[in-house]
Amino acid sequence: MRISAADTRTNRLAIPPFVLKRADQFVAGQALGPDGQPLLGATILLQGPGQQTRTTTSDSQGRFVFNDVCAGEVSFLANYMLTSPGLIPAQAGDTNVVIRLRPLR
Repeated sequence: MRISAADTRTNRLAIPPFVLKRADQFVAGQALGPDGQPLLGATILLQGPGQQTRTTTSDSQGRFVFNDVCAGEVSFLANYMLTSPGLIPAQAGDTNVVIRLRPLR
């Protein structure tokens, strides 16, 4: 919720009720290089509506996991001295997300 400066003239503000999504899902996948080989140490960023934006690093098999994800849409960006193909869409609970990075041009 955003509040304009004009709405902050008093020390009280009534906010309508809202419900937060539970962060009880996870998303997992694998980062691959242009040659299809797993990437150790690729930085993977998770973002999405209602999601906490955060990063993790892929392991020796290129695998990554994000725990405590809210249900719904998520997107990934990846970086490893290579370029990301852009936003990779997925859903919370997906366990087979594959991110294939491209060579720098």
